[in-house]
Amino acid sequence: MIIRYLFDGINCPIKINVVNKLNQPIYIDWSKSAVIINGQRLSYWSDVAIINTLTRSAEIKWTEDISTTRGFTSGIIVKNERVSFIPPKSGIVYSPMNLVSNWMELPDASGFKKIDVPTEIGILKGYFYNYERKDSPLEFRSFLTISPNEQFTNPTYFDNVFWVNEVLETQAKPTELLNTFSNNFHTKKLTGFGGFLTGIEGGILILLVIIN
Repeated sequence: MIIRYLFDGINCPIKINVVNKLNQPIYIDWSKSAVIINGQRLSYWSDVAIINTLTRSAEIKWTEDISTTRGFTSGIIVKNERVSFIPPKSGIVYSPMNLVSNWMELPDASGFKKIDVPTEIGILKGYFYNYERKDSPLEFRSFLTISPNEQFTNPTYFDNVFWVNEVLETQAKPTELLNTFSNNFHTKKLTGFGGFLTGIEGGILILLVIIN
């Protein structure tokens, strides 16, 4: 089989692509799979359903003082599957969570330098950070439980380690960058008018984070 991890998007969404190259089905138990950050386990599955609703309403005004309002609400309940079934010669993409919920504060880094960032709107200033694994601002493991049968009597475990090794700090949006990066995510925050943060004034500050 092939297991690929993608982290593209805002706040580090985990996207797990599993391809079954065998001639028999395989199964993934997401309740026995997890991401581990700083020794703490976060399960890839929780017994929670998310309700997405849409409400439509209309008002008929009969007179200046009398009106009738009608409303209609529709929705769907979404819940991730606990066990994924992957038929032979097929694959799935599973996206259970985001790893980062807000701005990522950066520790001291080796190889820090100020750079020019080519973008669609011109050259912008930026800061480039390089980290070794031991001083990375984010390190985590992904643990998967996969079995050739639905009873999971003979499971195989996959344990992969990832860490942030490069960061670009700039006011350029990721879609505006002329030089593309692979396996990256981004976070952002407002710096405020007249504010000053790591040499960049005002607007929105972007961190483009590359994962090893």
